[in-house]
Amino acid sequence: MAGKSLDDEERRALLDELSRIPVDADADDDVIRTFLPNPVYQRALDQRVFIVRGERGAGKTALFKLIHAASAKNIPLADLIAGAPEGTRVEGFSETGTIHPPSDVVETFATTATPEALRAFWLGHLAARLHAEVYSGTALPKAFGGAYAGHVTDLGHWVPAAQAALPELYAWLDGLERGAKTTCFVIYDHLDRIAANQSDVRRKLATALLGLWLSLSQRYDHLRGKILLREDLFQAALTSFADATKLEARSVRIEWNAGKLYALLVRRMATFDALLEWLVSVAEVALSKQKYLGYVPKPEFDEGEQSRFANKLVGQYMGAGPTKGVSYKWLISHLQDANLRVTPRSILELIRGAAETALQRGPKAPYRRLLDPIELQSSLEKASKRRVDELREDYPIVGSLESLRGETLFLSKKEVLAALRGFSKNAPSRSDPSDAFDELTRIGVLSDRGNDRIDVPDIIRYEFGIKRKGGVRRVV
Repeated sequence: MAGKSLDDEERRALLDELSRIPVDADADDDVIRTFLPNPVYQRALDQRVFIVRGERGAGKTALFKLIHAASAKNIPLADLIAGAPEGTRVEGFSETGTIHPPSDVVETFATTATPEALRAFWLGHLAARLHAEVYSGTALPKAFGGAYAGHVTDLGHWVPAAQAALPELYAWLDGLERGAKTTCFVIYDHLDRIAANQSDVRRKLATALLGLWLSLSQRYDHLRGKILLREDLFQAALTSFADATKLEARSVRIEWNAGKLYALLVRRMATFDALLEWLVSVAEVALSKQKYLGYVPKPEFDEGEQSRFANKLVGQYMGAGPTKGVSYKWLISHLQDANLRVTPRSILELIRGAAETALQRGPKAPYRRLLDPIELQSSLEKASKRRVDELREDYPIVGSLESLRGETLFLSKKEVLAALRGFSKNAPSRSDPSDAFDELTRIGVLSDRGNDRIDVPDIIRYEFGIKRKGGVRRVV
């Protein structure tokens, strides 16, 4: 890449790679080469922690897949995440494969099950998974083992057997503890995909699982859980949990600030050959090569490093001058919700979408930059759609923002309440629009700026066609 400017062929090759950076952990087939080691993951793997919390898209499944990949390739987890404890790792629940009951089967069962039955479900499945993966030489209690064998999807068949055999199941686990030489970690993911449209059922399942593992964590030293749980499910479970403070102490929340988001973006870019060369020779980013992970940046960029990288990627400003926004701040601020949160998925979607736009319409970036502000502005609409679609699944009330389509911000609270009143086409109706307003504010899609000014973050408003005065010129 010698010279003062990229030629068209070089820029298109770089944009092609940029358009293929992985966004979703579920669709990432080589998570070891894309995972960014982060101090929060070190805390998440601490033996005293059994709940790993985070918003959708925060990186919980990436951790789950990394642990699975390390085990499959016989790589010590400590070689990927510094300080990771040694031990055996067992999949306690996920949607992958056929070793667990399908999510819809669990949902059907949980809809009418008692809390005691749900706890027996989790305990019985835990014992079956431990027996299958680690302790096959130690027979399960006979009555339960016979009911479970060959009937993993028939919860109505084996859960009553687990309830009847509770003393025997705990005695079986006690025996494993006495003979254990290493720690066994049991990992749970995809709990939010069970009963996706029934929040009360999800809460019941999560509460039963958390209660079980709080008890087990106090009983056993060599059996440890790792429950990857969406933040709203964790908060909902707390309201029906007697020992909520104990759960808080045993949990870690995965959160991302601007410096970590920039580091993650660089990490994903560094998995491609041409982008790696661009990062080193043009962006001058410091990368270290690790045995299994490949090229890795520091886990968090300071503000100066964020600015230098963004200047190389898109230029100093999002237009002709500072009035259009400083690029390194714009890349984060326009992806924040009203609670100032940004998910990794949003920034990766923004950059990948901008590269796709540049390839489709012809690159506009000059010199050795990869992207133009207009391409990023266009991609913000794609990122907004992605984020809103995710939120709609978790919070159907988000659809009520359709009532603000075509409006121009800022709005008064009276105007917002009037628009929300009786609106039920795209979201459950609420008899009192103030309830909807409070919920939308709580989850970060509405913001009260004071002085009777209600705002909607860019990452939300684009999908609903809500306007704002000024900004970068949009691609048409």
